[in-house]
Amino acid sequence: MQRPRNKREPARRDSAPGPDEEPHKDMTSRFLDRSRSSQPLADDQFIRSRRELILRIKDQIRKGEYETEEKLSIAIDRLIDDVLRRRNGG
Repeated sequence: MQRPRNKREPARRDSAPGPDEEPHKDMTSRFLDRSRSSQPLADDQFIRSRRELILRIKDQIRKGEYETEEKLSIAIDRLIDDVLRRRNGG
């Protein structure tokens, strides 16, 4: 656990700058430099796959194929569990 930082104490760097990084660059500048690289970030891949999942589910909903008896049953059971848990103070 980190100790609280004194307001007068300068912020510490998590790591020293790499050999190709300028020591005076702040964290934001270094992040922006990396985000402009030609190699896609893992977050970009996650966002793309998430977007594809959402589009696929929206298409299934539009076609009436998403909601099934099993999914509705599970949702109802979870709703009942949630109501009972809240009622009992949990």
